[in-house]
Amino acid sequence: LPSLLSDWLAPHIYAWQDEHPELNLFLDGSHAEPSPEGYDIDFRFTYGDYVATENAIELFRDCVVPVCSPWLLRPDVLLNKPADLLAYPLLSIDWLPKFASPPSWRDWFKAQQVDCESIRDGYRVYSLSAMAIQAALAGQGVVLAQYSMVADALSDGRLIRPFARALPLPSAYFLVGAKGAFDKAHCRDFHRWIVARGREQMVINQRLLA
Repeated sequence: LPSLLSDWLAPHIYAWQDEHPELNLFLDGSHAEPSPEGYDIDFRFTYGDYVATENAIELFRDCVVPVCSPWLLRPDVLLNKPADLLAYPLLSIDWLPKFASPPSWRDWFKAQQVDCESIRDGYRVYSLSAMAIQAALAGQGVVLAQYSMVADALSDGRLIRPFARALPLPSAYFLVGAKGAFDKAHCRDFHRWIVARGREQMVINQRLLA
């Protein structure tokens, strides 16, 4: 999951390694299942319908919110109501066929009871969330982005959230441990630590959806 790795996991991993400078980490961002050959894998982060077991635990279910660069806003089209977004370029994210895609703009407008028949489907579609978020940061449009991936950009003002309505992803992110990972003390420590970060994110997302 390249986008989860770059926009949510990487900052947490940095904090973890800062506390454990003696450990070497290798991070592989890919949608493909890891090969058992080549190098040992202790954990993988994945998305979809997993049953929580000893080796697979739900981290959090994300939600999407509309975000854009403040530089995108036009003085002639103020964002006073959700329907005003229809005057702006709407960037989309589509994960099919690998995963069920996040909520679409049509889903979001319908949840706001906005007539969106005039929406231009497929104006610009990204297969990776991180690419769509980068386009929004560059002022190229508005995107329904996973909150976990844009929280920092919202907090420092690089992105703004013109409307509060959030929609949940169809599935959750999971942490899956290799069979031998829990025999290692540092892996057990990391597992507890990153699961706690996931729980924190879950609480934040639940508040957004309330």
